[in-house]
Amino acid sequence: DRRGGGRLPAGPPGLACITEIIPGLDVGDEAWLVCLLAQLILRQGARDPICRPTRPRPFLPRLTSPVRAQRNRRALRPKPGSSRSARRPAKGIRPRAGYTVQAAVDAWFEHGLPGRSAKTLSTYREVTDPVLKMIGGKLLTELTAAQVRAALTTTGRTRSSRTVQIAHRCLVRAIDHAQASDLVSRNVAALVSPPQGKAPGRASKSLTVTQARQLVHSPEAKKSRLYAYILLCLTTGIRTEEARALRWTEVDWARESVAVYRSVRARGDVKTPKSRRKITIPTMAADALELWQERQEKERIAAGPRWKESGLVFTSRVGTALDAADTRRTFKDVCEAAGLGRDWTPRELRTSFVSVMSASGASIEQIARLVGHSTTTTTEGVYRKQIDQAAIAGPEILDTVLKRPTQRVIRKARSPSTEGVPGDQDRADSAG
Repeated sequence: DRRGGGRLPAGPPGLACITEIIPGLDVGDEAWLVCLLAQLILRQGARDPICRPTRPRPFLPRLTSPVRAQRNRRALRPKPGSSRSARRPAKGIRPRAGYTVQAAVDAWFEHGLPGRSAKTLSTYREVTDPVLKMIGGKLLTELTAAQVRAALTTTGRTRSSRTVQIAHRCLVRAIDHAQASDLVSRNVAALVSPPQGKAPGRASKSLTVTQARQLVHSPEAKKSRLYAYILLCLTTGIRTEEARALRWTEVDWARESVAVYRSVRARGDVKTPKSRRKITIPTMAADALELWQERQEKERIAAGPRWKESGLVFTSRVGTALDAADTRRTFKDVCEAAGLGRDWTPRELRTSFVSVMSASGASIEQIARLVGHSTTTTTEGVYRKQIDQAAIAGPEILDTVLKRPTQRVIRKARSPSTEGVPGDQDRADSAG
């Protein structure tokens, strides 16, 4: 005891040490000896480095197998989702304090969309606005897939499926942009499938064969400045932005074809690499282009010094490029004068081309090649309502393979009054 001047001798403490400090102690009482020994070791350990308690280490059994040792070390690491791992960012990630989803989307708009037009940026901002109102204030590193799914589902209650798909795609690309800058470890928006919207979108339309003939042969349409433009789009399936960027140097009069190399997009390029193509135009379209060239020359002479030489095929009265809004307005006037109503847009001339081609028996591969699609999947997905599945089934191919000697018989629909009893006209059509 310190008060008695006693001190533990050098060496490991034991029974002999205790008997030396306290003479006359009955060593037969083992319980008292154990308690006294423990108190002396704890008191002396505060000053003696030999007896000072060390930091406890996790228990690792002595293993000879390296695989088991590695498995044990992994078991001691903090599990994903625990409090320790949540506070520690992933390796290589440098998150910014207070960096929200709204900030990530704004950075993507500013730096991740080079060369996009102002209209495209406006559309992206419009469709992402309802989603960002719900999750825009959340930290990007704490965003979860469940929160993204809930925001898209809520948006789909008042928006169309197409709007929800664009909003989801924008969110995925914005987080990808942040992930490339080492601001987040993974993209939780890519783990979510966009839900279906509830609000119906504008259904795509197309002219029937009868309506297409009515538009093409209308006297009011032939007098319009857009007649060659309408005829070219309807008979070739060229996009409206490609037709407005077409130049006279890209028109081959000898082969009656046009080369599509550019469009009126932001960078002047076509939509996809497959869109860069040469298209053979019908004779009626070539004749309309020739007449339009003569009319354009007269307008150039009448404009005088006001004429702006651009080399474009379709121009205004002073040689400048056609405006999209003016083109839509003039096209609606032509359709109304032709008896089709005003509920038509120039882009529906492309869907009408697909509808007329499919009704005439063209295959899906031919249609995809003519409209400039990279795969037939795009043609079937975008223009699935315009494609006549019965027309592309390929009966002519089967006739060739089976070598049927007779030609294919086209049977006319029977009227209800003569059902079951073919008349003379039906027999004549069958024989023909």
